[in-house]
Amino acid sequence: MPPDFAQDSSAIDAALLQRLGSDPQLLALMPNGVHFGLAPPKSTAYVLVSLITADDTTGLGGRFFETVNYLVKAVERTAGSQQNVRAAAQRIDALLEHQQLTIDGYGCLEVRRVHRIRYPETDERDTSIRWDHRGGQYEVMTAPADAPGGGGKKPKPAST
Repeated sequence: MPPDFAQDSSAIDAALLQRLGSDPQLLALMPNGVHFGLAPPKSTAYVLVSLITADDTTGLGGRFFETVNYLVKAVERTAGSQQNVRAAAQRIDALLEHQQLTIDGYGCLEVRRVHRIRYPETDERDTSIRWDHRGGQYEVMTAPADAPGGGGKKPKPAST
């Protein structure tokens, strides 16, 4: 029977959130925290992480590589001037670009920014309020730790 290299893909999400959410410098800039999908109501300065795409490459009877693309952005409510959003976007990049994530069950092969994002948004209820968004689309390339090349560990032997 061929080996099964599939792991829990949500561990990749968790590692990204852990990296960002445990950084005191980023949290000082974005005090409402780091969130996946949606920020809590009344948040005014936060980091938002969203899954864009997740591609699997299979081989040897299992999932061999996973490449996950995330939108990672600082979001800040401003009344005309950008305060911390620029510095937060720079900090996000420093934490992720070409850095290794510690992912349960996986080896991290590479993290890189593939697109930069920056745009303002006018508040729907009060047009004097702006929301500034800055960050990027980051690609996280992984391999299950027990797959060949997945974090330096050898694959588990196939059962006979």
